[in-house]
Amino acid sequence: AASAEGEADLAASSEGAADFLPEGVAFVQLSNDDHAALTSTTPLKVTTLIRNAGLVNEYFALIRALSKSPKGRLQSWKSSALYRTLYIGGHEAKFLAKKVQLFLTKEATASFQSSDIKLWLVDREGG
Repeated sequence: AASAEGEADLAASSEGAADFLPEGVAFVQLSNDDHAALTSTTPLKVTTLIRNAGLVNEYFALIRALSKSPKGRLQSWKSSALYRTLYIGGHEAKFLAKKVQLFLTKEATASFQSSDIKLWLVDREGG
């Protein structure tokens, strides 16, 4: 059962997830410009995936932990810290237990001062 806080957060879900993604695949953008967005909005595809997989509480625990991960220069996300949070923090195992894999991707941005980091969720049960 989802917490009241989690349900309120889900109700405020963002419509920003890409429509081209196959069912059972979703991502969250980790913005260096707006760290608060990670904890204040949830893309619609992510909302659907975590509800269907029964991972609402686990997702919000993961997001809270990621938001507290150490930052680099200029308060940018550090991929190494995010990975440690995912794996050493035990979040990956909780998601895998429900057949959802977590991936982090990192791409250079046009400014080269930061990277475009996404947390991907892939439902291996087919969505």
